[in-house]
Amino acid sequence: LANGFPALRRVVGGPDFASLASEFIATAPPRHPLLSTYGGGFAAFVATQPIAASLPYLQDLARVEWARQDSYLAADAALLDPRDHLALPGAHDLAPQSGRC
Repeated sequence: LANGFPALRRVVGGPDFASLASEFIATAPPRHPLLSTYGGGFAAFVATQPIAASLPYLQDLARVEWARQDSYLAADAALLDPRDHLALPGAHDLAPQSGRC
C-alpha cells in the first residue's frame, strides 16, 4: 500500500499510514497474488477513519493515487486519430472559425 499511495503516506506521516494500512489489511486482506492490484477499496476505507475528519481530502487523494496505479497497469488503448475529434459532440463548437483570432 505504501508504494501505491505515496502522497497519502507523506500527508498523514509514516506511523499513521502504517496504522491505516494495517487496519485496512485486517478488514480487507489481499485476494489476488499480484499485490500491485491491491488497494482499490483503500480510499473508501480511509474516509471512514478518524484522521479523515481533520483531513477531509484524504479520500480524494487516495482515489487519485489509485487511479494512477490502476491506469499504469491497464492495457494500452489504440491511439486516437486527431481527425476523429471532429466526430465528438460539440467538437465543431471548438473549431477555429475564419476571421477570429
